[in-house]
Amino acid sequence: RMSKLGFWNIIVLIAAFTVNNGSGKGKNVKRFFVYDWPILVDRYANFSDRPHHSHGVEFPQWRSNFGAGRLIRRNVSEYKTSQFALYKLMYERALIDPRRTSNPEEAGSFFIPYDFGMDATFFESNGRMRKTHCPLATNAITLLKESPYFKANYGHDHTLVISVNQNMNYFFFAKACTEMLMLCWNCTKLAIDEYLFVA
Repeated sequence: RMSKLGFWNIIVLIAAFTVNNGSGKGKNVKRFFVYDWPILVDRYANFSDRPHHSHGVEFPQWRSNFGAGRLIRRNVSEYKTSQFALYKLMYERALIDPRRTSNPEEAGSFFIPYDFGMDATFFESNGRMRKTHCPLATNAITLLKESPYFKANYGHDHTLVISVNQNMNYFFFAKACTEMLMLCWNCTKLAIDEYLFVA
């Protein structure tokens, strides 16, 4: 369940992503661009052949309600929200934000639509929590390297969300995972904790 502290952590992270983009109104608003990369979007298991009690991810309910998870008590807006849903919450919010632009030439910052945390820790085929070696990272790396907007500022104006906690660093040591983090060394990383490659 999402605690009050967890709720405010998410609010702070959303603010961190959009604080430099203005209110969404007026002539001087700064806008951000979300890459349209369908190959990376919603690449999650639709079921799990393992119980969720150890990690708290209910497949597929965890991504319902735009990432907030299964509704528990409507009268107090309480949801079964997983820490792994941080990216999903941020991504869904970014899609409807008035500061989002469909023209990358107008953008001052860029959101990378790649759920690195889930890709590193859960298999898409069966929902098992394991070292997956980041199977989608190769696609993300190729797309970023091909992006003139990423190359223009070496990733300094790009945001990558990492939705796992610090104790799970060992999931990132596979070659594809570290290559993604090294390529995105200059990116802004929004995460639950401080990471070896995020600090």
